Amino acid sequence: MLWIGKSKAMESEEILDGVLELLSLQERIDVENNDIHPRRMEQVITIQIQNALIRQNAAGTINRTYVNILEILKKACLTEHLATLQDEYKRLERQVRTNMKERDRAVRMMRREVEALHTDCKMLVRTESVDVLDKKTGWWPTPRELLLPKELEELEQILHQIQEATLVSSYEDIFPRMEMQLKHKNQLIQQLKENTAERDALLNRKSHAELTLATMQQAMEEHIFEYHESKNLLNEEIEERKAQIESDKKKIVENGNMLVNLRCSLQTLYEVLDCVNTEEDEEEEQVVLEEVASDPDLLEPVVKEISHDAIPVIEEDPLVLLEMVTEKMRILIEKLPQDPPSEFVELARETYQQNIANMLGQAEFVDKEAYEFYLGDEMDAEDLSVPTRRDIKMRSAKICEEFGDKNIEQQLIERVGGKGKIKIQYL
Repeated sequence: MLWIGKSKAMESEEILDGVLELLSLQERIDVENNDIHPRRMEQVITIQIQNALIRQNAAGTINRTYVNILEILKKACLTEHLATLQDEYKRLERQVRTNMKERDRAVRMMRREVEALHTDCKMLVRTESVDVLDKKTGWWPTPRELLLPKELEELEQILHQIQEATLVSSYEDIFPRMEMQLKHKNQLIQQLKENTAERDALLNRKSHAELTLATMQQAMEEHIFEYHESKNLLNEEIEERKAQIESDKKKIVENGNMLVNLRCSLQTLYEVLDCVNTEEDEEEEQVVLEEVASDPDLLEPVVKEISHDAIPVIEEDPLVLLEMVTEKMRILIEKLPQDPPSEFVELARETYQQNIANMLGQAEFVDKEAYEFYLGDEMDAEDLSVPTRRDIKMRSAKICEEFGDKNIEQQLIERVGGKGKIKIQYL
């Protein structure tokens, strides 16, 4: 009865909490769906606080009501239990009285029978005590009869221990409890068998998994060995490629240096052959000088052109330089006589042999990095298209040496009358 009251109280509390939560959620939804003014928001908050206080008071009232109900239920249970005990006491009292009446009736009947025996059969009545009779007849208890009280005491002790172990109130409840424990034991044995079978299955699965793991580890070791081999091969190939790249870079640097040397040599050679002109160019220069000599007003543009040509533009493309040098060499070869003097041939041969000897001597230097082929005074310039300060000073000095302190017009007239051309050469 008490448990039913508690369950009803808990269900009532859960229903009340659900209703209160539903009301709060409905109020929250209404507040979120409507755009409430701040004052309206304050009112809503005030109303919510009041509702919360009301719910708190209601919850307190309900709690107190439930406490009172629980106290009433406790009193009712106690009253009911007391009535049950009173009924049991009355029933036991009736049984005791009935038993006592039966005992009195049996005692009276036995008394009547004893009186009848004393009256009718006086010879059968024993007038001596039992001890005297036992002494006279020589009766003694057997060992079994002597052990019987001890066995009864031991049996009572065993029953008492069993009663304490089984947690029962009387000896009569031991057997039902033992039967229940036997059933529980059988259930546990069945559960043990099932658990044992499941454990065996798990062990079989574990052994299979371990075997699979060992197989996979062996396969992985083989793959790892193959991977390391391929990795080593790739590393070796990478090192070879790196070495090849380094050698290619060195070759590129060497080829670049060779190309720079070749370009510088071609530029130097072209500057050396710059004074070689065709007959048409010489005729055009001769015409220009004659015009300048006839008209002094044209002298200033010619001087500006000469000053502008003092720093010529250096060609960078080796093929173009090679073509230009080839053209100059062709013109020079055409100007050479068919039968040169023997002295000129001998001088050219000696000069060629001397240059070859100098080159072979320089190639035998111990420090080969210090050796550089002759490329001119400004071989190490980063940008050959830009003349250095030394080039400009040398070319200015040559212009001054060429013209000297004389009047430029007078020198032009002398050149027209003499060599017939004006050309500044650079070395």
